[in-house]
Amino acid sequence: ARYVSISHLVPRPKKTPPTKPTPPRAHSPTSHPNTGSRGEALFVIQAVLILLVVFPAKGLSDFITTVGFFSFLAGIAIIAWSVNDLGDSLSPLAKPRENAQLVTDGAYKYTRHPMYGGLLLSCLGLGIATSNTTRVVITLALLLLLDKKATKEEGFLQEKFGDGYARYQKSVKKLIPWLY
Repeated sequence: ARYVSISHLVPRPKKTPPTKPTPPRAHSPTSHPNTGSRGEALFVIQAVLILLVVFPAKGLSDFITTVGFFSFLAGIAIIAWSVNDLGDSLSPLAKPRENAQLVTDGAYKYTRHPMYGGLLLSCLGLGIATSNTTRVVITLALLLLLDKKATKEEGFLQEKFGDGYARYQKSVKKLIPWLY
């Protein structure tokens, strides 16, 4: 018996020389220069914060109380700045006044709802300064409410100011400058 080879009919993968892996981009999630190649710095910070929760350092609570107090004052200042910037356009309701003008400068250059942000900062600061977790939890509830109110308000503002408001929405964050 004679065998016929058919191995030449089966395609074989081409051998390619091994390539070097490309280095990660400068700001990719896997190569941030400040956190280490595997996120070591983030783990160290996490461990320190957990230890501080379990074993608070002496003097840390005084520092946190001071930060809370200054946050409270900063929030009050932001509210006053926002009220001044709005002028006659100020309304406690989500729907703007008939004679309202679109304000995009002053405090409104940094967030679309700086008055809400200032109120939240003040409430959170007061909760922290007084070491009152009830105030902090209520501030979180207020955050949810004000975020919902701001969304409703933005629908009215979009309706009233059209493309001008749409451009403003795209360029300025909602409540927290540069973040949200």
